[in-house]
Amino acid sequence: MEGGRPVGSTLVQRFSSPHELEFLNVEITCWANARDLGGRVTLGVSPPHQPVRWQKATEGAPHDGPLRVEIPAHAVKDLHEFDVHIMMNSISGGECGDKPCAGVSNLKILAQ
Repeated sequence: MEGGRPVGSTLVQRFSSPHELEFLNVEITCWANARDLGGRVTLGVSPPHQPVRWQKATEGAPHDGPLRVEIPAHAVKDLHEFDVHIMMNSISGGECGDKPCAGVSNLKILAQ
């Protein structure tokens, strides 16, 4: 393992609905190895052009599977547009050959 520096990437995508929403869940399929490689994935949702208001992140143990953010029903009624934030980072700064520390393979928006 060679030394490096912490690194991160953020993806922000806006979604909109012509109708009032009754519920909103956002889910990604991801993996992160925080314990060995310092990897972390955070999924966030916000009103347009605002900081993340609802979020969920992988924790210390290796994570491989879904990560879901459920927006409270009272907050959904005013959201005709929302931003989805996917943040991946490595705090270790270490390099370990070709082993990436985190990844995302799927995004699912569940809304009505």
